[in-house]
Amino acid sequence: MSKEVIMMTASTQERRMRVRPFSKQSLALMARIYVRMAIESDFGAVCDLYKRNGFAGIPSKSQFLSRLRIFPEGQWVAIRADANEVVGVAFSLILPWKTYHGHHWEDLTADGTFESHDETKGRTLFRTGLIASEGPLFSEIACRLHEPFKRLAMDRSLEEIRAVIRVSSDGRLRHSRQLPEQWYVSNLLDGRLWDIRLSNWTEHGFQVTSFMSKFRRETDGSGGAVLLKWSVPPADKAFSHGH
Repeated sequence: MSKEVIMMTASTQERRMRVRPFSKQSLALMARIYVRMAIESDFGAVCDLYKRNGFAGIPSKSQFLSRLRIFPEGQWVAIRADANEVVGVAFSLILPWKTYHGHHWEDLTADGTFESHDETKGRTLFRTGLIASEGPLFSEIACRLHEPFKRLAMDRSLEEIRAVIRVSSDGRLRHSRQLPEQWYVSNLLDGRLWDIRLSNWTEHGFQVTSFMSKFRRETDGSGGAVLLKWSVPPADKAFSHGH
């Protein structure tokens, strides 16, 4: 079993204590990572990021440009400043969630174009994914990419953020390839398994709400997803983004 799956035999605090401290070099690199809104010229680097880290679902150029045109404030990249390298990307759009709940990814995102984006009726910021470079800085990159979406949801007075993590096919939870998909997810929901990628969301206040066995219209028998939710805090508590 992968090192990224740990049976829940210890408290969260004890598990964190087992994590190797960052080296001085890693800490220095963290300081050089920043996030900004995505721009058209990021397209090639975003595609390279997907390929470099084994992720499927690479957006086409027309999809990428459509997202920037329709909702530029909802598309972000993480940059390693010293190398001018894109090391993370995250996309989002606003939806009337009750209208789309239970639908496939293609319906939610209008086939990846985000033409379903609806700021008039929508009260939910839907994050379609988060891609971050594998390695010791994965958690830091992902952490940096959570914050702009929380600020966006609060600034737009939205009710919640919804997100999805695929559990097979694209490598976001790689070890799930060696485990029965529904067994794996069931144990995650019951708290008997822990996953470094899923925990990056839950440690930022996201709650697992459900599992969809067929989130995308694929024909290879895979495509399940864990659905997550973060409720926008009341205005008097908005200073604490993690809760």
